[in-house]
Amino acid sequence: MHYIIITSVPPGQAPLWVRQAWVGLSIPLIENPRQGVMQTGVGGGAPSNSDGYVVSASVAISRLHQIAPAAGRWWQKHLPFSSICEMVFATNVCRILAVPLAKKTRRRW
Repeated sequence: MHYIIITSVPPGQAPLWVRQAWVGLSIPLIENPRQGVMQTGVGGGAPSNSDGYVVSASVAISRLHQIAPAAGRWWQKHLPFSSICEMVFATNVCRILAVPLAKKTRRRW
């Protein structure tokens, strides 16, 4: 299984403080993402990360919640159906890893 690590603040419709919380987090990639699925941004409209690495929204938000609980709660509130959603992170804000990094330290947000 391959992972991405978020190396810089991803673009998107979430508030800056929420997007900043992703930096340093490793998330497993979906090996076979769904094709031809309509994509929207979390606030509606066109997504900011349509070409990029695809991850399970529920896994990503769970990992985010472990290190930045407030940011995780923001996503849980604004993406209530995360268990059936995928998230896309732009390739220019990520790096591919063959194995996950050790967990980050929990942040105080």
